[in-house]
Amino acid sequence: MNMNEILKATMAWLVPAILLLMVAGCSTPEVETNSSPIRIGVVLSLSGENATYGQDCLKGIQMSVDQANVMGGVKGRKIELAIEDDGTSTVRTMEAVRKLASDGTIMAIIGGTTSKLALAGGNLAQELGIPFMSALATNASVTAIGSYVSRICFTDPYQGAALAEYSYNFLRFRRLGIIFDPGDEYSLGLATYFKKHYLEQGGEVLFELFQSGPSLDSVSIMAKIKDTKPDAVFLPGYHQQAAELARLVKQNGLRVPMLGGDGWESPEFLQAISGIFDNNDHVFVASHFSADNAQPLVQRFVADYKSRNSVRPTASSALGYDAADVICEALRRTPRLSHIALSESINSTSDYNGVTGTISLNEKRNPVKEVVILRVVNGRFVFESTVTVR
Repeated sequence: MNMNEILKATMAWLVPAILLLMVAGCSTPEVETNSSPIRIGVVLSLSGENATYGQDCLKGIQMSVDQANVMGGVKGRKIELAIEDDGTSTVRTMEAVRKLASDGTIMAIIGGTTSKLALAGGNLAQELGIPFMSALATNASVTAIGSYVSRICFTDPYQGAALAEYSYNFLRFRRLGIIFDPGDEYSLGLATYFKKHYLEQGGEVLFELFQSGPSLDSVSIMAKIKDTKPDAVFLPGYHQQAAELARLVKQNGLRVPMLGGDGWESPEFLQAISGIFDNNDHVFVASHFSADNAQPLVQRFVADYKSRNSVRPTASSALGYDAADVICEALRRTPRLSHIALSESINSTSDYNGVTGTISLNEKRNPVKEVVILRVVNGRFVFESTVTVR
């Protein structure tokens, strides 16, 4: 057989073989051959003044990941968490984000226990090109940072509008006082949006008192409340200030209803007012979640969480759970595991059935969900109503 005949014979079987491989390649989806864990970073306040929110959020995240791993993980790979404590510090938040982003195995970061911390961490994550999802930060500016930053919780403009509508239209509070911290992004933002919508409803703001830090100016506050006799007092802050306001009101023999944002919902707040308040003292709080929700999905979550932690989940727990769930689901939809592809997959989340509600991220990467109104009854937060702002 001469060289031409050998070449023809070789081509006779080689060409069909190549075509067969090409067809097979076109009909078979891309398969991840890497068996190492897919890693998600977590940067939360596990110590410091806001540790109660960070610790609860982490419990929800861990529960979501454990359940995902029991079901086989994502793309046949286990999910692994890389956990960093920011100590309620912006400096430590940025150090932790930089550390995780420099680790080539971290696909996304869940972080930002407060809006201030989320702004610090989110800005750096955007710069470094790694997806950053906040479960808890409600300040509107957080997701305005850029396309790598998203959130699971509602925003302060939405929460403020919902609280204003509920207090005016359902609770019939016509005259209010507002106490807020102008140096805190969360407190200032929520106070601003609440006031705007409350005035639009026809309400009257009798006074605005500026406070800085967890301590309240008891003399000024009590003087204003006694002089103006408001229908209620709104304090957009965290559980420390809320508990101190409750103690001041009772110590001075007053019975004035109190309104708070999602920063009030904490076991520490309930412990602080235990034995001080009774059911005739009206305390209403905006939230993302109620453990009393009768939906089967929510009740399964509540039962599983109680089995693991011996307590009912808080909104922080539920938001952490949903944040991890949404990221895992986005990883399943992502055609290739890269930061930009995962970011695009997260941002396209639509109609995801979470324990805090149906989650669809809008063009600003914010969810639009119902605001849950809770009331303190018999020393616990109980479901009162829901508000949807149109």
